[in-house]
Amino acid sequence: FIGSKTTCCTSPDGAHGNATPLYLANTSINVIELYDAKGNAVGMSRIFMANIDGKPALIMDNFEINNTSKKDMTGQLVTIREAYFDYAKALAESVTGSKDTPIYFSSKYVDVPIAGLETVQVSPELIGELSDDTIYINSGAKKDGSQNIPLFIVR
Repeated sequence: FIGSKTTCCTSPDGAHGNATPLYLANTSINVIELYDAKGNAVGMSRIFMANIDGKPALIMDNFEINNTSKKDMTGQLVTIREAYFDYAKALAESVTGSKDTPIYFSSKYVDVPIAGLETVQVSPELIGELSDDTIYINSGAKKDGSQNIPLFIVR
């Protein structure tokens, strides 16, 4: 599981290891993975689509880099963050057909620098199929959009 490779609490033996099967069962949740030059998974961001103010938006729910790799990447973390954001922009455009799709970045569990990112309070309503089980989402987003949460604006 990707959580095992990225020092994430959703690894099977992590604090929220029971979340991984739910992520796999729900079409709302996906992952952008980060690999090093040797092809090893070293980071990830769980993503989902949500309606915010009646418009589709992409939410990057976390940004985690495994503890071992993070030590070697300290000087590169802003570059890595920006590359993730560029990928998320292209992904959001391919999903929605619009270059203006809003993209937000969770303010929790962030292993990259956040300086210069503006925050807003929004109430995301998850898009896609979700089971009735409670699912662990870092940002606190709810299926019905009932939670007002702080997110960083990417675009």
